[in-house]
Amino acid sequence: MLLVAACRSLAIPARVVGIRSWKLPPDAPASARGFHQWIEIWDGGWRYLGAFDPGRVDVGWFADRAAATDPTVRRHRVHAAASVPTGLHFPLPWDAADRTVPALDVTPFYTRRRTVRVAVGAGQRFEIRHRGELVAAGRGPGAERPLAVGERYDWRLLDDDGEELERGSTTLAEGADELPLVASQSSRS
Repeated sequence: MLLVAACRSLAIPARVVGIRSWKLPPDAPASARGFHQWIEIWDGGWRYLGAFDPGRVDVGWFADRAAATDPTVRRHRVHAAASVPTGLHFPLPWDAADRTVPALDVTPFYTRRRTVRVAVGAGQRFEIRHRGELVAAGRGPGAERPLAVGERYDWRLLDDDGEELERGSTTLAEGADELPLVASQSSRS
């Protein structure tokens, strides 16, 4: 997509995200169910952009539809194109059998998305991974990042020189406004 290329030309990491078919009521017209793509940009975490909402992240006409999708039905899952093989493939509307574009299943980041404060000490940097993929990074305290409720995350705390201070794993609880990255409050790895 042109917007992905434009972002990358400005050193803003970007990726294509899409859904093969929206989950809609049975009486919705077939034309409304079709394939849709948008992009995500990296801003300390993956944030989505809609083509008709310039300058605003995490706003798009498709957000409510993506949040209501059925993750148990493959054609309703949200996928992000990946640069390395993942075992999944990005759904291509012109050839459903094509398996050449690797993908990540990012459905939970739409169906159970919640922006939370990442609780770390002053001057500490953090990295948060979900199934091996970097999904949030920054410096605390007070950084806010969009994550998926109920998902397990591996995290690392780093000093200013990039030396690891601690690591652990935790699950973002339902209703949580904060994700504490403290070894004593999570499982150490």
